[in-house]
Amino acid sequence: MRRFILAGAISLAFGLYAPRASLQAQTTLTTPPSTARSDHAQAPRFQASHLEGEIHLDGDLTEPAWATAAPGSLDTQRDPEEGKPSTERTEIRFVVGQSALYIGARMFDREASRIVSRLGRRDEQPSSDRLTFRLDARHDHLTAFVFDVYPAGNKGDASAGSDENEDSSWDPVWDLATRVDSLGWTAEIRIPLSQLRYDRSADEWGIQVVRFIQRKQEEDVFSFVPSSENGGVNRYGHLAGMSNLPVARRIEVTPYLSARAEYAPNAAGNPFRDGSDLFKSGGADLRLGLTSDLTLDATINPDFGQVEVDPAVVNLSAFETVFDEKRPFFVEGSDLFRFGQIRTFNSFGTPDVFFSRRIGRVPQGFVTDPNAMFTEVPANTTIAGAAKVTGKTGGGWSIAMLDAVTTKEEGEFATGPGSPILRQMVEPRTNYFVGRVRREVNQGNTAFGMVATAVNRSLEDSVLTTNLRSNAYLGGVDFNHSWARRSWALDASFTSSVIQGSESAIGRAQRSSARYYQRPDKDNDRFDSTRTTLSGYAFQSALSKLSGRHWGGNIAYQEKSPGYETNDIGFTGTVGRRGVSTDLH
Repeated sequence: MRRFILAGAISLAFGLYAPRASLQAQTTLTTPPSTARSDHAQAPRFQASHLEGEIHLDGDLTEPAWATAAPGSLDTQRDPEEGKPSTERTEIRFVVGQSALYIGARMFDREASRIVSRLGRRDEQPSSDRLTFRLDARHDHLTAFVFDVYPAGNKGDASAGSDENEDSSWDPVWDLATRVDSLGWTAEIRIPLSQLRYDRSADEWGIQVVRFIQRKQEEDVFSFVPSSENGGVNRYGHLAGMSNLPVARRIEVTPYLSARAEYAPNAAGNPFRDGSDLFKSGGADLRLGLTSDLTLDATINPDFGQVEVDPAVVNLSAFETVFDEKRPFFVEGSDLFRFGQIRTFNSFGTPDVFFSRRIGRVPQGFVTDPNAMFTEVPANTTIAGAAKVTGKTGGGWSIAMLDAVTTKEEGEFATGPGSPILRQMVEPRTNYFVGRVRREVNQGNTAFGMVATAVNRSLEDSVLTTNLRSNAYLGGVDFNHSWARRSWALDASFTSSVIQGSESAIGRAQRSSARYYQRPDKDNDRFDSTRTTLSGYAFQSALSKLSGRHWGGNIAYQEKSPGYETNDIGFTGTVGRRGVSTDLH
């Protein structure tokens, strides 16, 4: 019997409602008329100057080039007193050269000794003062590049969609120098144009600048949007003077050689280890700018040796532990592969149709000979080669396609000291494909897209044939629409999946923790030992009130059929469920 789940959350603060309404009415009156306009042409404007001479990044804004740029300011608070003037002065200057965009910022502070300056890792957001730049370099009102700057010199970066949801996996190469002095703090930034995707025909870029003063919990903005309205890339200000930029030539080749040694005591007679073992590897990565919008990434035997290791976890449940993707090749551009996002305050999660950690995973087979005394099994499947094309065009198309091939992996074993070394396949040669296309129109308020995935395994060993599916396919469509300045949203998606394999492999899928077809209390979708395919679908839809002066909320319906399966290249924890989730606040 399928499960039907209802979840809801209602929170009404009647005692605070009246004061809040009067405060918001007062805030509306104090909002500067020019910043409250919805006409994008009336948004505030920075003017960039063209570079003359050189700029040395040292945090000292004394080079003559800075004097040629007219300073802009952040005049309006978003927090804590919305719409009121900023309590501290900020000056921002932009200078553009043939190879880079330079940004000089002076954050005045009348209590400079109280500036909160804390170090942190890249993309970490420590409790510190901060200056954030959001650049809509394509000026399509759909996407942005985000750069975070901190007084201590640490930084962060991300890519953002039209709703400003950030993907911190984007790690461009850019330089930063900061300095704290008696007047406040300064920042000098150099962003190579090769790291950005921009429209050469546009004289202006979209821009938003946000300054956060930690001790005051104050947020000052360049282009002000009231909290009762939904902001986004289409509400940014303008950065003029960006015409006649060069064509970005982006090509990077990164070869590598790596070696490691392992010294550990081993059992006597072990033919695979002698206590001082050497391991070596080599490969190369390629990045090529196909156009100003599309990038090709390719890799041969990628180097994942510098990736942060996963934490140790003891899993006592029947469900798989999920770890974040940290491998650079898969992290770059991962936001373009996202599918089926619904904008709600309360839901049961969205279908995860692409989980890149499936590629290069730990071999799924093992040495089955009961007489094996010594074994050697690869820790991970080797990625022989992988390539992907990602990018967003000026017409609002998002394109993301990936194909990867992993090699056949064999486990070696010996039945005793001096016995011959035998081999058994523990992972078949496999091809993985993911394709995602999305179109945004109406300044990003409407979007529709498709996704397709395929996994094909070359099963040659009878043992693996009984455990692994030979093929797995999935296709789907999604839709997002918002209106009333993005205060309302309607989202929906549908996917259908099918897996193929031997009777034993499909039987394992039926008995998995996601569905338990063998349960004696199950009235439908009973276990069938003769099946060689399994198919299903997932559907979801949501209507949400995302912003507004007085209330917000959502109602969402989500369903996964019992046969839905994406775990060959995605992730599915549970299926066979319907759910309605609500929220009102």
